[in-house]
Amino acid sequence: MLARGAKKKHGLLTGFLLEVLDTPYTGETLCKDFRLCGGCVSQHLSLEKQRQIKEREVLALFQEKEIPLGQYKGVFGAENKYAYRNKVDFTFGNQVKGGPLHLGFHQKAMRRNVIDTSHCLLVHQDLRTIRDVIAEYFSERQAPFYDIYTHEGLLRFLLLRRAEFTGEILIVLIISSQEEVDAKELERRLLALSLEGRIKGFLVGIKDSLGNFVDYEQVAYQWGENFIEEQLCGLRFRIYPESFFQTNSAGAQILFEKTLSLLDDGEVLWDLYCGAGTIGQIASKKFKKVIGIELNEVAVEAARQSALRNHIVNCEYIVGDVKEAVEGNIPSPDVVVVDPPRAGLHPKVVQSLLQLLPPKILYISCNPKTQVRDMEQLMASYVVEQSFMVDLYPNTGHVETVCLLTRK
Repeated sequence: MLARGAKKKHGLLTGFLLEVLDTPYTGETLCKDFRLCGGCVSQHLSLEKQRQIKEREVLALFQEKEIPLGQYKGVFGAENKYAYRNKVDFTFGNQVKGGPLHLGFHQKAMRRNVIDTSHCLLVHQDLRTIRDVIAEYFSERQAPFYDIYTHEGLLRFLLLRRAEFTGEILIVLIISSQEEVDAKELERRLLALSLEGRIKGFLVGIKDSLGNFVDYEQVAYQWGENFIEEQLCGLRFRIYPESFFQTNSAGAQILFEKTLSLLDDGEVLWDLYCGAGTIGQIASKKFKKVIGIELNEVAVEAARQSALRNHIVNCEYIVGDVKEAVEGNIPSPDVVVVDPPRAGLHPKVVQSLLQLLPPKILYISCNPKTQVRDMEQLMASYVVEQSFMVDLYPNTGHVETVCLLTRK
């Protein structure tokens, strides 16, 4: 598409259309909200074409900074283009002022508008069915949603988790304390549903803080458990509502299997930003001791519970900030695994690694831009031995990048 006089306002480009050009990429746009939602940017492309584009963009980032990728193995991923997300956060709101209650995602570049995303193809049909029942229930009662500007209203978020390999489902409804909800009636409707998986727990959480993100301060109602379990690489992992866990279970299994193949047997492995402990426990068969460090106490508790269930006795977990913990009195590692959030490694962690100089660093990243930034500094003492990518996020612009660094 060619346009003239393009201007950017509220994240949207506007201009005068001059000409529509042909594109070499063709496909079928299946989701009715594809253009409005913004969650999917490449749904109209085949998985093969999506991965070619992601690979080209990531390789260009490394080439620009002159970081050789060693033995590069390519892009891997599961074959499920849709229904792969094991977690989804819906927001209550409306798309136009005074309009009907919607439950879904924020409209692209519109912080206030919520689209009624009842047909999101990235989540399992079970989760779409549950979403529809809850939206219908509150629409019948004309319950008010929480307005992020006036701070008035009841309904805030709906958090759904569904483990792909076990089929266990956790439902968390998050409301304010301004009104009450008949949770018993809602529970009855949910348990009457015919689902492929099974509902393991239903919680109603109270959130009165002003922050517009998914969490809650207290539990007002609970039926069943407050966690689900997923099975990966022959192990079971406990997942609480607040736990970080890879959102694509099938893709994560490929990621962990490929990652494990990079590691030789050793004495001590550090698993930094360990989350629910997945990587460290899967790798524990190759090391005498695994030390996981994670700031989130709930995630560490999940990791400890999973280790007990998996009969793993050589994993130790430390609750704390990674940048502080790595300077503590813990055994020196043969391998350090880092899997940081999108912001990448804290500068203090990078400097600590350069002072410690472990023989190998395995850097797993969901944001290649910050990974390249960090590796520019690490290249002073390391070279990339092997690397690959895993497409955990089909239809989006994101990809997981894995680099095994060896000390010079």
